[in-house]
Amino acid sequence: MKINELMMRDVPDFLLSYGLLTQSFLSQLVTSNEELKEIQKSEDKLSEDKALKDAIEFIEKAKESNGKIMICGDYDCDGITSTTMLHYLLEKIGFDKEESIGFYIPNRLKEGYGASKEVVEAAVKKGYTHFIFVDNGVKTVEANDYLVKHQIPLLIIDHHTIENPLDESIICLHPDVLDPYFEGLCGAGLVYILAKAMKHDDDFISILAAIGTIGDMMNLRKQNRAIVKKGLYYLNQKAPLVISSLLKRKPIVYDETLISFQIVPVFNAVGRMSDIANVNQVVKYLLLDNEAAIKQFSIEMIKLNDQRKTLSKEMGNLASNLMTEHPFQVIYDESFHEGLVGIIAGQIARATSKPTLVLTQNGNQIKGSARSQHFDVYSFLSQFKEYYTAFGGHQNACALSIPIEQFSQFRKHVNQVMSEVVLDEPSIDALNIPGEGFSVSNFDELMAFSPFGQGFEMMDVVLEVKVIKETPLNNSGVKWHIEPIGDLLEVVYFGSNHNLLMGIDQMKVVGKLQKFRNQLSLNATYIEQTIL
Repeated sequence: MKINELMMRDVPDFLLSYGLLTQSFLSQLVTSNEELKEIQKSEDKLSEDKALKDAIEFIEKAKESNGKIMICGDYDCDGITSTTMLHYLLEKIGFDKEESIGFYIPNRLKEGYGASKEVVEAAVKKGYTHFIFVDNGVKTVEANDYLVKHQIPLLIIDHHTIENPLDESIICLHPDVLDPYFEGLCGAGLVYILAKAMKHDDDFISILAAIGTIGDMMNLRKQNRAIVKKGLYYLNQKAPLVISSLLKRKPIVYDETLISFQIVPVFNAVGRMSDIANVNQVVKYLLLDNEAAIKQFSIEMIKLNDQRKTLSKEMGNLASNLMTEHPFQVIYDESFHEGLVGIIAGQIARATSKPTLVLTQNGNQIKGSARSQHFDVYSFLSQFKEYYTAFGGHQNACALSIPIEQFSQFRKHVNQVMSEVVLDEPSIDALNIPGEGFSVSNFDELMAFSPFGQGFEMMDVVLEVKVIKETPLNNSGVKWHIEPIGDLLEVVYFGSNHNLLMGIDQMKVVGKLQKFRNQLSLNATYIEQTIL
């Protein structure tokens, strides 16, 4: 791994009033005083776009005609939160939750992504007169065509790429048809601006919108930034019991990191483990107001996520044993859980810096997910479309299905083509900051610019450290007490190879700064031993 050490040379005038740490980070993240002011302001704007007005009119007409609305969502965190937000919003404006609102999220393993024609037909037979597809819809061709053919009103609230034009009768609320300030909104973000336009953007709507935005790893600029800041503010004022109950211990503060690593995975686990859990129950859970029921259900969700963690660890160990010397890892085992193959592919891709495809068997199909860190895995795998029954994704992640009888030839073909590809040496960007910059006060100043995330990332820093003492962390990592670098006194590391790093006296570390109990530490992601 090559470390690209980023040195700060000339401090821009608009950053001169800040401390060394803030100067170092912001000089990489913003290019002008105007951009910095936009980050600080994070204006929560009211959209006046036609598409939003059309969406409001759709809902109002449904209410005036005593219509029954069916919400069709998705099984990830964004889909769960946006489905819940829509149900909650419709209740707030007067729809009867028992008689006039329904919702359905498909089973990830049995039904796959998006509203299906079969689900829509069944809902129509039950008397539903209006449909809202949220966090899906622009690709659900059969379901859309059915509703258009039968002249049943459809509102699509989606952020995925529109590849083919939609029928003109379909109302579509999508970032592409909104003011550029609203670009990059996910499903939950789009429902939030709808609720705001209808004057129902209360604390619960704001909190779910923030969780959905963080969960879908959206760019934290413009309206997304405003949504996340507002949601985190309300969480820290008073977290709803349905959210706080998903944590094993009361947090010191709700921030974007806690949401990413402790809340979002609990939601996603239910969708991933759909062979033993029903993701629709999560929407019902989020709409509960009975404390006993919330406590009972949250315990089951936490247990399921713990089960997901255990299974992921077992799969990860098996996958590691199946790795080869090939530059593109194609790892298959029929025992792998289909809902977790993407997680394992991501773990191996990060650990090896090799593009990785992890697959399992589902009936007569081999299904898998690919991940990469420094390689366009989508473009590469697009060369083999003759093998696929399903394929989709983006530069760093994609999913595919292959008939079982074609898998062996596919694997050989991939390895053959990949053998002719020259991979660039993997690299990581990290800030090289003078030691005097690492003070608690400087860190607190930097944190005033949070939230950090996609598009405004908490960058890595690189340090040369000398170890004073090391402490194993429950067989999963190691903590090094180091010679102080300002207020930085510890380095922690949870890599799978942590045992190999025990006993090192001096090393170069790359990782993220963090503060705990008024002390700075570095959460390391990459370590090089320094030869004395």
